[in-house]
Amino acid sequence: MCIPLPTTTQIGSHKSFVDNAHIPVSIENTAADMKIDQLILPIILTAGLVSSLDERGIHPRDECTNPVSDTCAFYIDCLEHRTFPCGPTGYVLSYGQPYCQKFTAARSLFSPKGQAWVFDTMLCLQQALVPEATNATGAVTGCSALATKAFASHAKCYVDSGVCKLGVRDWLLIVEIVGINSVIMSSDGIKAAMQAIADCVAIWGR
Repeated sequence: MCIPLPTTTQIGSHKSFVDNAHIPVSIENTAADMKIDQLILPIILTAGLVSSLDERGIHPRDECTNPVSDTCAFYIDCLEHRTFPCGPTGYVLSYGQPYCQKFTAARSLFSPKGQAWVFDTMLCLQQALVPEATNATGAVTGCSALATKAFASHAKCYVDSGVCKLGVRDWLLIVEIVGINSVIMSSDGIKAAMQAIADCVAIWGR
């Protein structure tokens, strides 16, 4: 059976139709653009949501519920600027934040075990104040109560993070960073130091 071939005129007419039709030149490029748009749009929307929540004091991440390790941002972002604006004489600005920064700056001077202690202690001290940062049930109220609770957590965090197992050099660094004066000038500081020493003595005597 013979199949008639299209004439030149027919081919020309079909070509003219294709040329005149408004068909996308690159379907692949259009599909790729759609995929990119589908990826970018959620990112833009999420960024806008995070920004909006942050402006309203809501932290989606939420570093106030789960403090970020190896940072000191918790003290300012979650306590001073959020629930306990106690000012320069309050625990956050006079002790928590400054000493967190001091230990962070000096961490490289510690032994590897001492560096791990600094890292773990910083996180432990912040976790102890999560109820206050989030207004959770049972959280203390008032600047004085916050300081008392914070200092009460020091000895446990120091010991649980391994201060009793550190070498003499690390201990001397801790004393140098904290400073004798800052301890003896605060009754809460003295209590924390004495409790930590007592706990270490008990551990050493085992």
